[in-house]
Amino acid sequence: MIKSFLQTQKKQKKQRLACVTLPYTQEIRGQRKRFQLTLLILILVASFYTLHYFQQYQKTHKPIEVVVAVTNIKGPRTLALTDIALREIPRGYLPSSYFTTLKELEAKVLVSDIASGAILTPYHFKDSVDPDSISALFSEDFAFTIDEEWLMSRLPSLRPNDLVDIIVSNPKSKYGETMIVASQIRVIEVKKFKSKKTLVLQMTKEQAQPITFSRGLRLPMQVLIHAAPKTTRL
Repeated sequence: MIKSFLQTQKKQKKQRLACVTLPYTQEIRGQRKRFQLTLLILILVASFYTLHYFQQYQKTHKPIEVVVAVTNIKGPRTLALTDIALREIPRGYLPSSYFTTLKELEAKVLVSDIASGAILTPYHFKDSVDPDSISALFSEDFAFTIDEEWLMSRLPSLRPNDLVDIIVSNPKSKYGETMIVASQIRVIEVKKFKSKKTLVLQMTKEQAQPITFSRGLRLPMQVLIHAAPKTTRL
């Protein structure tokens, strides 16, 4: 009897019709597959950008211990370990070069002024310089001196870090041929000997050449002084 039942079921399965899927149902299934694939791609792209952003955030915000000044320091002077300390600062806020150990700066000569909390960089120092020497007063490779006798008038009361231009004119030419031969030159020091002043300027050899040439031709020369920057009142 059981055998007969199983044979009957087998015959019925063979007699069943093939499953027919309507075009509308096929379109719905195709759209569903495309949607699932698009969603998967979007998830993968979003995951990639999230990982990339997280890595960049870690790179720019990861704190690094760097050397900073703990007080206002006026250069030039030999640096002491009590003037500096290590402080953690996010990498994204650091300059291109900096120091990470205090020992690197011990007994180095600071040639420029620096404010408390500022990050120390190689630009602030100069190797093999005597802090009492005039060479420690400027950060470039050269300085140039001008005596008052070079100029059409006596030098005013200039101070270190003032900015000046050097103007030269030809008395045989028109006003239009008056020219600036050196611009935005920083005053390093004003030396006084009796009643005479000598101006020590920070400039390169290229900037000094037209001044020396003008002096050789005995052309009238004058100093144009830049206005001091205005301070904002709180």
